Amino acid sequence: MYENIEFTPTSGSEFSPDSGEETVQTPDSSTHLGVGLSLQNEGVETEKPPLAVQGKPYSTVFLMFGLLILLVVVDIGVRVKIYHLVVEKPLQTRFENHTKEQTEWQELRESYFYYASTQKKNWTESRKDCKSRGGDLVILNNKEKQGMIERMKIHGDSWIGLQSSDEWTAKWKWVDGTDLAYGSWREGVNVKAEQGLKAFTDQEGLWMLDKTGLKYWICEKKNVQHLGDLKPEKNISKT
Repeated sequence: MYENIEFTPTSGSEFSPDSGEETVQTPDSSTHLGVGLSLQNEGVETEKPPLAVQGKPYSTVFLMFGLLILLVVVDIGVRVKIYHLVVEKPLQTRFENHTKEQTEWQELRESYFYYASTQKKNWTESRKDCKSRGGDLVILNNKEKQGMIERMKIHGDSWIGLQSSDEWTAKWKWVDGTDLAYGSWREGVNVKAEQGLKAFTDQEGLWMLDKTGLKYWICEKKNVQHLGDLKPEKNISKT
């Protein structure tokens, strides 16, 4: 009755005709493990490197940018320092000297300005100094100018712009070439002109004579825009 019946084994089992039993075959675990590992390797992406490794190029860029900013700041500082030493400081010094010089000059009627030195020189060098200041040794050819000198604070005997000429017959002349017509000689001084003589004033405003020596000096300069009516006067009949 059952002779023509055949048994076909299913996947994973095997039928034994001798025993009439079906043997179940289990899959090879090593095969499944290998397939699983292969699938895992194929299906999972490679992990990314840590952030610390990824950020290294950016750190280098930031470092270079910081150094560049530092160099710019240092360059600006150096330029400012150079400008201060080369340009600003000399200008400030000149301004201070100009301001100091302006305060040293004393004014008369907005027309004449007078400067009393704090150093001593001979007559020739004293005149050079006055010229370097834009003036000349003071010309005291009227009473108002003489009064100005008497009120000034001078530091001692001071040269004025009066000297004897080098002509055959010497006579007194001011540095502007005009003849002496007004004087304020100290009593007892021999006012006869001799070659090489120069005049100076004492602290009382009285004039005396000398040929050489170191003395203070008084400069005078004019403001041509405000020349008043300070005309020469005459109180000497003979010179």
